[in-house]
Amino acid sequence: DNDDPEYRAEDKEDSGYYNDDSAMASLLKENFDPDKVSEEKKERILNDMHRKTGIRGSFNTGAKGVITDYKEAKRNQKEDRQWEQYERQQAINAQAMTVDAPREEEEDDDLDFDIDSDDEIFAAIREARMKEFQKMGSGERDNIANAVKSQLQHQQAQRKMFKKFPRLTQDQFVDYIENEAEDVMVIIHLFQHHVGLCMRLNSCFEDLAQRYPGSKFGKILSTDAHAGLAFRIEDEILPVIQVYRGGDLLMQLESIGEELRSGFDVDDLDLFLQEHGVLDKSDAIAD
Repeated sequence: DNDDPEYRAEDKEDSGYYNDDSAMASLLKENFDPDKVSEEKKERILNDMHRKTGIRGSFNTGAKGVITDYKEAKRNQKEDRQWEQYERQQAINAQAMTVDAPREEEEDDDLDFDIDSDDEIFAAIREARMKEFQKMGSGERDNIANAVKSQLQHQQAQRKMFKKFPRLTQDQFVDYIENEAEDVMVIIHLFQHHVGLCMRLNSCFEDLAQRYPGSKFGKILSTDAHAGLAFRIEDEILPVIQVYRGGDLLMQLESIGEELRSGFDVDDLDLFLQEHGVLDKSDAIAD
């Protein structure tokens, strides 16, 4: 049965036109001959097709033309439905984004700590931990301090220890600075025997090598270092200290006697190198 009030049983019998999509094929299956159908029924078939598909067919092209028109209209309808579904989904997505946006802004507001840099963040963390540490009893603080000290001693024990200040030959120089771990600071003193400040520095470096066993110290005549350097070290800028890491020259300190006080000692040299970032006091071993 068909619920369409305009659909009549006699049309079904005479034209073979059914409401399902395959019904139009019955025009050919039943050898439908439009010449034997009244113009009134032809008009009803075409009107029904137009109402269902939106296309104006014609029997002037024959029954095959009507079927072709019908199928083309159905394909167009399907594409239209798919496009409408796509547009609806896009609208839903846009609405969802609009709804979620304020919530994201609120979350960002919640995460705003008024901290503008990593340094301030770390400072805030350190301050919070210090407050916790101060709230502890003396026994707990001593235990933590001892644990930290023990850990540092263990780390130092695991590190490669040098404790030497050797004089390097021309052939040894390049290998000495390049064949070392990348985290080891290599400190080289370029000197000459006839420069008095150089000889005083050599004495101080002997002590620094013991104080900073994790750093690699060495000395070489400036004239011997020429072969391993791309430039010449003139006597006028001696004493010269070169600092290497991973085989790369990090810095070269020249005429350092001008920056040290008259009669300087190992502590003065230690402080001078700390100020230039060559040595770290926390790496020193107590005398």
